[in-house]
Amino acid sequence: MYLREKSRIERGVLSRISYVASLIVKGAKSPRISIRLRSLVKYSYTAYILGLRDFNMIRGVSSKVNPPKYLFSHYFYRRVEEELAKHYRVLFVNRKGKRYAIIKLATIKTV
Repeated sequence: MYLREKSRIERGVLSRISYVASLIVKGAKSPRISIRLRSLVKYSYTAYILGLRDFNMIRGVSSKVNPPKYLFSHYFYRRVEEELAKHYRVLFVNRKGKRYAIIKLATIKTV
């Protein structure tokens, strides 16, 4: 039973990754967005568990929600990276031991 619940939560969080990333992209004012993968997973878990749709609400409540530790493993991060790469032009970097996703937005040139 535990493995079923674990895989259900993983699938649910992965499905919310692109949704939360789209909320972040909508509110962006710069051509690039840099976000820690841990924060993105935490926001996605909060959105999945509580069923929230507003990013400000997700961000505010996420400090009070404790996701399971298996969502912060390198194996799950690789799956998150694959999910982000499907939908966005993204670059992954390590900074001071932390994994970051840099999402590049399409910029429109005006003449």
